[in-house]
Amino acid sequence: MNYPPKMHRTDDLMRRDTLMAAAPLACLIADDLSCPPVFAPLVQTAAHQFSGHLLRTNPLAANTNAPLRFCVQVDERYVSPSVYAEKAQSGKVVPTWNYLAVTGRAVLRLVDDDQTQCILARQTEHFEALVQGKWALDDAPAEYLAMMRKAIVGFELEIETFVVNVKNSANKTEADRQAILAQWQSGQKANNGALIADLQRQFAG
Repeated sequence: MNYPPKMHRTDDLMRRDTLMAAAPLACLIADDLSCPPVFAPLVQTAAHQFSGHLLRTNPLAANTNAPLRFCVQVDERYVSPSVYAEKAQSGKVVPTWNYLAVTGRAVLRLVDDDQTQCILARQTEHFEALVQGKWALDDAPAEYLAMMRKAIVGFELEIETFVVNVKNSANKTEADRQAILAQWQSGQKANNGALIADLQRQFAG
C-alpha cells in the first residue's frame, strides 16, 4: 500500500514510543467492528507491549486475544496558505491540515485480577508523576477500591504492526516551513505541540 505517502510515514520505533508517551490516550477498534471505538490510556511495559484497563461492561472486554486496530492522535494543526510564497506569485495555493499520529494493528489480551492490580498501580504512578500529583491507590479506602476493581479488567496490548504518520509540510520549501512555524508560534496554540517541535527539529538538523 502506498498510503500514507512515503514522505508522511516512518517505522521509527523510538519515535513511536516517544509520541505514544506524549499522547497516551489510544482509540481501539475491533477488527470485526463488533463494538464501538474504545478510548483507553496506555502505559508502555515492553518493546511492543502497552497496558491499560477497561470496564468489564465494555464490549471489547469480551474479546480476549482480539485483533484490533489502534490510533493515537498526537497533534494536529491547520495550515493557512496565506504564508506560502507561491500565494503572491500565482495564487495557486490551498489550505491543508498537518498531523502527527501513530496507527497500527495489535492484539488485546485480558489479564487476571492480580495483574490488573499491577497495571492500576503502574498507571497511577506514571500519570500522577506527569501532573506532579500526589495521589496513590492506597489513599482511597480499601473497600471502595475493591468495589471499583470489580468493575474493571486489565489488558495487555501487543503491537504487531505500526506506522508513525507525520504529515508536516515535508513537501514544502524550507522558507514555507519556516513561515508555517512562525504562524503557529504566534497563534492560540503557540508554545506547545509536537508539530512545532517536529519542525524545529527539522531546522536544527
